[in-house]
Amino acid sequence: MKKSIKYAGVAAATLLAVAPVAAPVLTNTVTTVQADETSDTTASVKSAANNYLGNLKTNQTVDKLPALTGLIGTTTSFSDFKAVGGGPYTANTSNQDNNDATLVANNANVTLENVTYTIDGKEYTASNDDENTEILKLGTPSKVSFTVAISSYTPTDADAIDITTNSATTTYTLKDTATTENTSADVKASDSYDVAYGSSTLSPQLLASMPTSVTDKDGKAVSAVTPSADTNYYASKNAAISALNGSTTVTPAGVDEGIADDGTFSKENTTYYQVVTLTATADSDFAKLLTAYNADTADKYAVTFNGTALKTAVANNDVSTATAGTIKYVRAVNVGSKADTNWTTTDETGVVTTKNDKTYYTLKNDDNDTISNRALAANTSWQYDKVRTNAKGDKQYRVSTHEWVPAESVTVNDGNNNGGSETPEGALTVKNLDTKKVVNLATPGMTYFVYNKDGVMSTTRALAGGSSWLVDKTATDAAGNTYYGVSTDEFVKAGEGVSLAD
Repeated sequence: MKKSIKYAGVAAATLLAVAPVAAPVLTNTVTTVQADETSDTTASVKSAANNYLGNLKTNQTVDKLPALTGLIGTTTSFSDFKAVGGGPYTANTSNQDNNDATLVANNANVTLENVTYTIDGKEYTASNDDENTEILKLGTPSKVSFTVAISSYTPTDADAIDITTNSATTTYTLKDTATTENTSADVKASDSYDVAYGSSTLSPQLLASMPTSVTDKDGKAVSAVTPSADTNYYASKNAAISALNGSTTVTPAGVDEGIADDGTFSKENTTYYQVVTLTATADSDFAKLLTAYNADTADKYAVTFNGTALKTAVANNDVSTATAGTIKYVRAVNVGSKADTNWTTTDETGVVTTKNDKTYYTLKNDDNDTISNRALAANTSWQYDKVRTNAKGDKQYRVSTHEWVPAESVTVNDGNNNGGSETPEGALTVKNLDTKKVVNLATPGMTYFVYNKDGVMSTTRALAGGSSWLVDKTATDAAGNTYYGVSTDEFVKAGEGVSLAD
């Protein structure tokens, strides 16, 4: 049969490229007056000034930005300049005191040539105090850079000597005070899993693919966790809990308990127990929260696991957090009946459309194991060529050679329909936009199908998740569904994961 799994990126519409806005580049030119190279004093001052400028602290993160009002464009003595604002201009070098002494002894002066502020992501440069005052009215800066040049008078020469060929720029960045520490998390993880009699104990979904989530008290995702599972199965929950807490005396289930030598579940209607580990992403918010939570004695932090306070679950030995950044728990693995594995398969053709109450719908393989790396996106249509049912009444449609979608995940449109395409609501009513907009497709790896103006879904072209597209028209079908035009005769249907930018 022809595979009806759709394609993930054969798109002709123009991909929107959003280029970053370049910040203005400040170019500062310092006019150099040739110094008297025969003067040892002048040479010494020149060296000291260059050392100072070349060793200024740069790119510092501070709690408070230096005050730079009343200075721009004016000249002040070197020692007075350093003292302004608590001395933020101190150079970063071990012999700086000697440099400073030379400059002070030779009446070195400093000119603050300009100041550049970053306010709400934009840069503003002031070259005098009036400009500086007006810029600071725009908001609180998050960063400030200032450019200085040094000149001096020698004790024996009343003429000014410019002793630097380059000015120096120093940048201070304000610490992000908006960032707040997260003190709570709600962890949810599957504590039960159903498998078919005779299926493999090494099936991928038993080891890694299981629904998990970590959210804060407001329901916002905190960070990802990676689930993994022990390959041992235990005949009782108590045995699994003992293994969870480090016991080496418990024996995993073997042939007598229904784990066959060929690595399959050979005892029907049986429940086994398995240790599962959730590992927080390194240096993530949740990893840091777990560390703080485990060390907390004042109950500043709150973490729940499947609705129970994590510390309570640990105290009851149901959960272990002994290894930093991990949560270990026990889940049940339920083996179905032998009769349920006896499928009756018939040849039947038609089109199924996935529902839209989930982001995606999982597939089963020929052994009725969940396929861990493929799924069908919500509200998409697929050709099927076979239907199977078992004694339990489960029903599945074959949408690929070894892939079946459960009946509860789809609605059915019997009969072949144009090679897998369908026109659920008829032709589209198209309206051109006065101004082009952008439609964003979420979730890289997902597939978003396109329809023509007749409402027919393409079987050869689709848009990849994680991409953005220019939209010059919109459309609606008879049911009121909205579509966005991404090329001459290709429309993506509005829905979960599809958002139109203002």
